[in-house]
Amino acid sequence: MGLWLPPVRLCWFYATFVSGPDGGGPPPCRILDRSFLRYRTVKRIVETLWSARYDAVFAIKRHYENVVNALEKLSEQSENADTRGEASTALASISTFPFLCFLNVWGNILPEVDSVQNYLQTKGLALGQAMRAVESLRNFLTDQRDCLVNNSLNTAMHTCATMDIPVVRRVCKKCRMDSDTILSFQDEIKRDMFEIIDGLASEIEGRFQHLKSVNDMFAFLQLSHLLEPANDELMETQINNLTALYDEINGDELKLEVRRLRRLLQLSAPDPASDQNSKFKELDIDSCSALTLMQWIVKWGFTEMLPNMRLLFWGSS
Repeated sequence: MGLWLPPVRLCWFYATFVSGPDGGGPPPCRILDRSFLRYRTVKRIVETLWSARYDAVFAIKRHYENVVNALEKLSEQSENADTRGEASTALASISTFPFLCFLNVWGNILPEVDSVQNYLQTKGLALGQAMRAVESLRNFLTDQRDCLVNNSLNTAMHTCATMDIPVVRRVCKKCRMDSDTILSFQDEIKRDMFEIIDGLASEIEGRFQHLKSVNDMFAFLQLSHLLEPANDELMETQINNLTALYDEINGDELKLEVRRLRRLLQLSAPDPASDQNSKFKELDIDSCSALTLMQWIVKWGFTEMLPNMRLLFWGSS
């Protein structure tokens, strides 16, 4: 966490410096073109709020040249000492090759993270759908790892050449004898970007495995599994594993209820030869969550027939 959060925090800090938190900056900062604020409102950063990081990086990345011009204006003698000092510090921090590399790599990663995070907040989302979303993000990070780093490096090099930003290493006295100095500056930045991506991918993998373990335990509650007789042996194993953890669930009764629910669902399925509506039309096999299926059971009055399943549905929804 220590390596890859500071660049994002830096983007957020300078985004709020030039625009103000929630889009309302102090008068000197309003010299920045209003297009900077047209697409995003920079929110206060929160550890669990990835959208705030995405908005901050998006704002700086999309309007980087405007931000630099604004900070140069704020560094002029016409501004007060505090404004000049803060603007000069901000300008020096964002006018570096490493900052541009991290800005670009996060600018490509955060839209994917933000998209998955928003999707996972969908009400009634099935476990299987959540797993696919997290897995797709993990695959993006692992499959596109080299491409993300190389593209970020090349884009940063181009920006530096366009805006006369020197691509040089800042070496402190204590670091001059460090063995890392055998790496070229670009290779050192690439190493750091790879560490960012690998660290994030590792964290995503941990969350995916947690979702997978929950999904494996409650898979028999998914409509697609319930309707497939070929899954009977697997469902019995899953029920045995589940009842070993939850004493209040009767395993033998639960196995009977699973078959009973399958019969109810099959009897409620639409008749291809009939135009009449059916109870089953309300359920989508691929996206039906435990909550949706439980709501269906309650709506049609089947709860008394499925007491153990009712406990499990409320626990897994």
